[in-house]
Amino acid sequence: MRELVKKYKEQIITIDDCKIIRGILDVVTQRGGFKGTELSTIGAIYDKLTKVIDINTNAQQQNEGGEESNG
Repeated sequence: MRELVKKYKEQIITIDDCKIIRGILDVVTQRGGFKGTELSTIGAIYDKLTKVIDINTNAQQQNEGGEESNG
């Protein structure tokens, strides 16, 4: 069971992973690594990553604020 949990955790994409992927998209785009016809797709993925990161960051801040007021 522990091995199964470990394998599962290794396959999870974290918020830090999302930030890294978003940074990679920035760098590759700045260096001209995508064709013009691909940019709308790349932009959509970038926007999705940003939304996930923002939602997680806001939730984390709310949790931290709630803990402070409860503590």
